[in-house]
Amino acid sequence: MARPGGNPDLVKYQYKNKGEAPLSKKLSVNLTEEMHEEVKKRGGAEFIRLAVAKALSEASDLQSA
Repeated sequence: MARPGGNPDLVKYQYKNKGEAPLSKKLSVNLTEEMHEEVKKRGGAEFIRLAVAKALSEASDLQSA
């Protein structure tokens, strides 16, 4: 039950994962200020997830070749 005075439409505004698998693990990365600003401009965490997925896919392709 929601607390009194809370947002009754919370489900409407919650973060929704775009993929099938749950996002249950965290990873911390150190970046330069310039890199951090560029990542924020390009979508933040979702941009990083896509970049990591792409890099892993390319690495997998190289290993299988």
